Order: sequence, then C-alpha cells, then structure tokens
Amino acid sequence: WNEQQRLSNLMEYNNYQLQVDRLQRKIQTTAAESRPVSARGVWHRPIEMTYAQIEETVKMYAKIGLNTVFVETWYNGYSSFRTQLADFPYNPKLSPSYTKDSDHIYDDYLSAFVACCQEYGIEVHAWVENFYVGTLSDVPIVKNHPDWILYNDDGSFIQRNEGGPYIFLDPANKNVQDALIAYYLDLFSKVPDVAGLNLEIQNKEPGAYSMIVIPDQQILSHYYEAELYGLYQWI
Repeated sequence: WNEQQRLSNLMEYNNYQLQVDRLQRKIQTTAAESRPVSARGVWHRPIEMTYAQIEETVKMYAKIGLNTVFVETWYNGYSSFRTQLADFPYNPKLSPSYTKDSDHIYDDYLSAFVACCQEYGIEVHAWVENFYVGTLSDVPIVKNHPDWILYNDDGSFIQRNEGGPYIFLDPANKNVQDALIAYYLDLFSKVPDVAGLNLEIQNKEPGAYSMIVIPDQQILSHYYEAELYGLYQWI
C-alpha cells in the first residue's frame, strides 16, 4: 500500500470500529434487565385509633395488590405527625400514640402507619393539602396569622370558587412559603421512611385540582417553586 491507500484503509477501519462500538453499547443496553415499576396506590385519610386498626387497613391494601399509599399528613390545619412547629399541631382527633407491642410504641399516627406499611412492602407518600387549612377560623395557623390568609377582593376570606366554605393560606406570602417548607423538612426529618411528598393544589381554578410534586408557576411564586425544587432534590 502506498501512503494514500494506507490512510484510506485506516479511516475505513476506524469507521467500522466505531460502528461496532455503538452496536456493542446498544446490545448491552437493550439486554440489561430492567425492573418493572408499577404504582398501584390509594389516597388514605387517617381514621384509625389503634395500631391494630392501622394494620388491618394496611393488610387489606396489601391483599388487593396496592404498593403505594398517599396518607393525608396536613389537613384542615392539623398534622398527622408530631412537629415542634407551633403552627402545625398534631391532629387531636388521632390517638396520642400507637402501640404495636411493648417494644414498638409510636409517638404519632404517621410514624405508626409508615412502620406498618414497611412490613407489608408498601411505600408511603405524605399527602398534604398545602395551602388549604379547612373551614374553621380557629385552627392555630389561621388564628395566629390572620395576615397569612388568602383574602377576596371584598376583604372576606371564605373562598367563593371552590364549592364550599374553604379557607386558604396566601401562596404568594413569603412567610407562608417559609412555614410550609420548614414543615416539610421537619416531616422528612421526623419520619425519614416517607418516600415522597404529594402536594394538592386546590385553589387553582373553580372545580379543578392537581396532584403534583413540584407546583407550577401559575400558583406559586418563583421563590417557592425554587425552594420546593430544592426540597425535591434533597429528598
């Protein structure tokens, strides 16, 4: 071969080598075992007053093939786990503690529920109402912070477009944003086995709601969206 032929053959060889490498990577990728993922879930509102009742519920969920439960954690201005944040008190309608046996006593509902679900291979996500704080103006976060409430243009705070006498916190209020972020961080600190955060945005438009992890810009300020995205990455 002269020099020109040698260079031509070398370039052809390199081209074939690249094709072989690409084919090899494609074969490796397509041949790799991929674990199928299927979420079969339900939204669950806490009503159980004993660990035995929780286990009865969880056992039923496992029996019908569910592997994910979105358990209500922040609803009507109350929390289903114990936090030191005064604006998010533990729900007085739930038991003060949940006892499985002498070695397993849980301080709150969510801790007990998550522990029970782990035994049955069920993943738990915290379902929170976010800005919705119920229908009563005497819940602590509303009573303590009247300046946090979302008001109508006539000065009233009962929202008119949601189908009921509902009260919401103001999504644009930075103090509200900071308080919710602090609560969610405390949630994952106190109950670290919670797998995810499920935000329900109810004051989007009449009759509409969405279940999301990262809220959209139509509802939240860029600050809150950025903070929640940081929380999402931290989780």
